[in-house]
Amino acid sequence: SLSLISGNQEGKDHLKDIVKLDHRVKHVTPEQDDILAEVQGEFIIFCQAGDRFSRRLLIRFYHMLDTTPPPDLIYYDCEVHNAHQKKPTPFFKPATIPPAVLLSTNFLSRGIIKLTSIKEIMGNLSPETSILPFEYDFGLRLYENNGKFSHIPDILVSQIAYVEPSNPEIEQVITDHLSRKGLQNVSADQETNGVRFSWRTAKTETTIIIPTKNNKHLLKPLIDS
Repeated sequence: SLSLISGNQEGKDHLKDIVKLDHRVKHVTPEQDDILAEVQGEFIIFCQAGDRFSRRLLIRFYHMLDTTPPPDLIYYDCEVHNAHQKKPTPFFKPATIPPAVLLSTNFLSRGIIKLTSIKEIMGNLSPETSILPFEYDFGLRLYENNGKFSHIPDILVSQIAYVEPSNPEIEQVITDHLSRKGLQNVSADQETNGVRFSWRTAKTETTIIIPTKNNKHLLKPLIDS
């Protein structure tokens, strides 16, 4: 099934007409408490307007289910294509989860998520909650809890942008994640190339030793000590 969320009255009226055309399409309104409660099935994908999924996605997904136990999240390669680009830019994602990369861009976005896993970690999802920060938060929490991830090495979605810490909501998601890791006084600062996260570190002394050629008498005191 497909759940559509609208944020204004014009969108609500338009979605009502779409829902009438296909019984699998549902219209989620702010009056409903939990989007996840409306999901029929065992898995869910979060997406946004402009996303185009490959017809191969379901085939690759079903094949993975036949060969391995269902992981908590299945992610796959993507490409970014918007009005500012003549050609799409592919993003071939890593087969394992590098934490530093996950902080700079949510490459787990548009992944196929096991419904029971996201309910267990996140609880519910209000229609008024921003979808992409919520998805980012889930991915980080799943990684913290040693969740099971699987990667499909195939470009299966075209999206208009990467999910990066480019707005206050996502900045807060990453700041909270770093704080849960034990870092103190975490802050986010906008810079020319993006957002830089910093935190307080303990003051430690560092000694740098530079070997010098043919100067044994300079190195000998260091070796003896």
